[in-house]
Amino acid sequence: IDVSGAGTAISTSTAGSGAGGRVALGASRIALRGGASVAASTSGSGGGGSVALIAVEDLALTDGATVAASTSADGAGGAILLAGPRIAIGSGASVAANSSGGGAAGRIDVRASDALYLFGGAITTDAAAADGGNIDVRAGRIIHLRDGEISTSVAGGAGAGGNIFIDPTFVILEDGSRVSANAFGGPGGNITLIADYFFASIDSLVQASSTLG
Repeated sequence: IDVSGAGTAISTSTAGSGAGGRVALGASRIALRGGASVAASTSGSGGGGSVALIAVEDLALTDGATVAASTSADGAGGAILLAGPRIAIGSGASVAANSSGGGAAGRIDVRASDALYLFGGAITTDAAAADGGNIDVRAGRIIHLRDGEISTSVAGGAGAGGNIFIDPTFVILEDGSRVSANAFGGPGGNITLIADYFFASIDSLVQASSTLG
């Protein structure tokens, strides 16, 4: 499956009390590039739909492509799942679960049986005031960030920051990479990092904090 080009989108949405639908892509190889997007959203009280991208071999997001689940009202944001042996997110591409309303941001799960590469890419959840979403990233061999980001955040209110769980054999952070779980009024999220080997450049950061909580 190759989804490419700015304005190219596969999406589902709900604006009422009913739950949003599910978007699921499965193939030997999946590529999103050139500003293409796969998204699920809610602007009502119904929960947002989920998004799943499952590749038998390679899964790649590049050149500003996005996978997103969002809520702008009271409905909870949907979940995102990325799965495959090798997953690459780079060149400004992102996987994001966002809340700009009262509903909690959705969670993100990444399952790479071999490797996850974040080279200029990001995996994030953020909320304006509600609870932030959790991020769970697991790889059989390596998680490598180069100018990459894995983060959860809450900009205001008393919402709790989302938790981050990372579990490969090798973790490499370089070129200003960041793993952070931050909040404003509520508690910052927990960061759990399990690895046999951990390498981080001096300009990279692992941080959990709260402004007031």
